[in-house]
Amino acid sequence: MVLLQKLPPTLTTFGEISDYILQKLTKGTSTASFFVTDNYVTDSIKAMERERRTTEGLIRIVASRRDQLKPRQFNKYLRNSQNKIDLIKFLISDWSINMNHAVQLEGKELFVTVENKAFCITANNGIIRKKIIQQLESEQEEADTKMFLCALYAEDLGFGSVKIITVDSDVAILAMLLGEHETLTSLVKEVLEEYVCKLYGVKDEANVNNARYKIFTKGKKIPIQINYLQQKMHCIFISTEQTINALNGKML
Repeated sequence: MVLLQKLPPTLTTFGEISDYILQKLTKGTSTASFFVTDNYVTDSIKAMERERRTTEGLIRIVASRRDQLKPRQFNKYLRNSQNKIDLIKFLISDWSINMNHAVQLEGKELFVTVENKAFCITANNGIIRKKIIQQLESEQEEADTKMFLCALYAEDLGFGSVKIITVDSDVAILAMLLGEHETLTSLVKEVLEEYVCKLYGVKDEANVNNARYKIFTKGKKIPIQINYLQQKMHCIFISTEQTINALNGKML
């Protein structure tokens, strides 16, 4: 959903949002793209968290037309889970029936997940087609885990490599662990520690505590130390079990 949260402020209608996101998803040389979204289950811990965050009030608007104006309080609009579901359904519908999108979709496969379902949208000789992909049906709530089911499906389609675009560093660590299906080794820890140092601009250091000291001597602070990093990696290791389970589209 990060793609929706970071839309340019110049977009004023749902139609412009649709055009913008489709352009983002289909640009480049790849013949297949996956737009993976969260699944909002009502009876879950995540649902309780969402309900707690809605104490400030909600906006309920159904996206139904291309010329429909984007809500002025768009971030507040996105806090409503049903709004996001409706918006994804609108995008799927618009990409499937609007013949103006045929050029962008020509020769490509666009996979989109919504709730526990997944669809593939393609175009051939100017004709757009949409079909449901049962192999990508998933009960997982988080897009962070559903995307690995999509990656496995892409491998089944014959793609030699999969590029995951996300702003969540946890996904990068999960991908590393999932790719090898093994526990956190000392080598993995060393790689991650060096990676964190580089994130904070200390490129010649592979020890987090040493990096903290170097930054501190410059009058700045680094909000992480080795004990916290190790605990973070341990939590992610536990989450890996759930991610591996996501390859079957099932919850734990």
